[in-house]
Amino acid sequence: MSETGYTRKKGELVGGFRLEEPVGRGGFSEVWKATSATDPKARPVALKVLIHPEHVSQLRAEAAALALVRGEGILPVLAMDLANDPPYLALELVSGGDLRAHAREWRGGRLPPYEAVKVVEQILAILARVHKEGVVHGDLKPENVLKGERGALLADFGLSRRVSQGTATLSVSLSRDDARLAGTIDYMAPEQREGQKPTARSDVYALGVILYELLMGERPQGMFAFPSERDARCPPVIDRILACSLAKDPRHRLTSSVASRYPRL
Repeated sequence: MSETGYTRKKGELVGGFRLEEPVGRGGFSEVWKATSATDPKARPVALKVLIHPEHVSQLRAEAAALALVRGEGILPVLAMDLANDPPYLALELVSGGDLRAHAREWRGGRLPPYEAVKVVEQILAILARVHKEGVVHGDLKPENVLKGERGALLADFGLSRRVSQGTATLSVSLSRDDARLAGTIDYMAPEQREGQKPTARSDVYALGVILYELLMGERPQGMFAFPSERDARCPPVIDRILACSLAKDPRHRLTSSVASRYPRL
């Protein structure tokens, strides 16, 4: 690994793309701003490149999930080559930054209630459609929500799970080997932290953490105070939504489809 923490280098060719500058790095892949090596007029892309070829199944699962849920609110796949060395996905390059960066634009990293709720409602609508298609994101956090020209875009389905529809929740239909703890601990639902496989209601829990963080500038921990108790601008209805989203028992949480039908705050 280089001193910058990236395994690839600026100017390197990956497939038909030339790496221009790093955008982000995760446990399995790097994301670079890249340009076409053959068409100078083509728009730059976000090139997701695997760090270790043995994790190609991770990229394959993401490509499959994105094919199922493609449409409004999902970062589009423009090209991919899983047989390339290294394997890659070419995604639309979004210049608006992620939700974490958006929050930093506000004083103390705290969005006004109307702004926080507007963003979370957009994410919730996307989640409702994703869950309807039988996919669980599994790693929902501010860095995986991008600011597109027409609203929020959900990105990074590298830890997503294909699920089968159940009567009460979405149940994961994967092998036992896939039950390992994966994701970002601060946004994991209690059942995920205990090693259980994520469900659609695990995504709802993560979204509750995001809403609290956007409002309070910090994540809820332990016996946390509800927003209306700390900020008079926050109406009590937000407390009730958070109570249902952050319930320890997933059976007591709202589903994305039910919550998405709530009237706007």
